[in-house]
Amino acid sequence: MNKYTEYLDYVESLFDEHFSKNGYLREKPVAVSSRVDPTVDFVGSKISPLKHLVVNDIIAPQGHYLIQDCFRTKGMKKLKTLDPSKFGSCFRTMGTLTQPSIEKAIFDTFNYLINGIGIKPQDLLIKINPDDKDLVTATRQVVGNIRQQENATDANYRHRYGLDEQEIYGRDFNIGVRKQGTDEFISAGTIVLMEQLDRKIGVDMGIGNLTLAMCNFAKDNTLAVSRMADVINVDSIETQRFADSLIGLALLQKEGIRNLPTTKDRTSKNFRWKFKKYEDAVVFWKLQFGLNDEQVLDYMKRYIDLEFKNNTYKSEATWER
Repeated sequence: MNKYTEYLDYVESLFDEHFSKNGYLREKPVAVSSRVDPTVDFVGSKISPLKHLVVNDIIAPQGHYLIQDCFRTKGMKKLKTLDPSKFGSCFRTMGTLTQPSIEKAIFDTFNYLINGIGIKPQDLLIKINPDDKDLVTATRQVVGNIRQQENATDANYRHRYGLDEQEIYGRDFNIGVRKQGTDEFISAGTIVLMEQLDRKIGVDMGIGNLTLAMCNFAKDNTLAVSRMADVINVDSIETQRFADSLIGLALLQKEGIRNLPTTKDRTSKNFRWKFKKYEDAVVFWKLQFGLNDEQVLDYMKRYIDLEFKNNTYKSEATWER
């Protein structure tokens, strides 16, 4: 039984259904290597494909929603280590972008969490800075039954979007979800009020699919609830690192990073360098676990089939070249 895949499919499909029914426009996701956002190598947040709506001031009145694959390589240096971590390189963000009505974004988000996927109000926590009076007031007016943890964020923190030249920043609060059977609340979502100088210009909301799963299954890291965990048993730091390496390499293979033309520009070099890092890590753990190439390729293929359903991906032992 693919229990993690089934849960992830469930929260993603309900997100799609919930915001579609509420009139939001569905935006098309992009490849993580699309370079749709020149400020990053890989898409690491759902806002990247939507920035043009913000910059050009064309956010639709009904709002937009997007389910976007993301790739963050902050943990790349740990791929061949036993250092513990909560998050893997790849995840899927479910999010919205709306005009600057913070109350609407709050209502629709908590409606999805509570009435959509069935999280109890007592299992949610708003982590907020009390100095953001407008955010505090809005959350209390809309979801006053949700407990607030104030002084939970840095008073001087500003959410950055790589739009410093346009002087676009954001003030936010986090949505904590209780890890089942514990008193620990993990930040699973963020609602950001985007501003340009003193003008409110939009609201950016994002929820991580794997973080919701981590709370639901009471696990300590996202790799243990990823679709790869339906392929291999992710029950140790070693298997977490192996899973992260497999997922990263499979996704980069799927997007054809290895076949990009060899050029000397910075982006091309970075893509090839990062591809090599994930490839080397797969080989490292393949040897540690005594696996052959066919087994590793089968893991990657099965994962991509679960993650992306209908696809033409064929896993390759690129390390043999």
